[in-house]
Amino acid sequence: MPSNQTPNYQLSQWERTDRVLMEDFNADNAKIDGALKAEADARAALARTVSGHAAALDQKGNCRIWSTTYTGNGSVGASGARRITFPGPPALAIVACSGGPVMWLTPGCTGCSVLGLHSSGVYIYVSWSGNTVFWYVNSGTAEQQFNQSGTQYHVFAFIPADA
Repeated sequence: MPSNQTPNYQLSQWERTDRVLMEDFNADNAKIDGALKAEADARAALARTVSGHAAALDQKGNCRIWSTTYTGNGSVGASGARRITFPGPPALAIVACSGGPVMWLTPGCTGCSVLGLHSSGVYIYVSWSGNTVFWYVNSGTAEQQFNQSGTQYHVFAFIPADA
């Protein structure tokens, strides 16, 4: 056995006076083989981790567009609240009818923005439960509640791809 060894893997460092034995070479080769295998395994694990993160990042910022329609039934107020359940939590939902007002819904908001509504002072109450949104007007018309009888409404939602 040589009297000196390397600091990291304790491989043999031979001097002229050392007796060279096959067992010492075999032990050094086994240490080198083990270290190389551990390094290869660590690189493969890191590559899998990076690949997994890259796949997850590819989904960030992307949305799928979901749409549906409903026909208004004329109900107004909390007892006639409209309800829509989305296939995932939307980042933004839009409700509109042809030639009529447009309502913008965002999760967590208790009111909403309406474009083109012909009456001022109307407040649309909004609540969320998971992927479902409910809305109504406390005092107003079915048109203002986006629930005018016989009117077809279109709903579009932007649902994050990772949802």
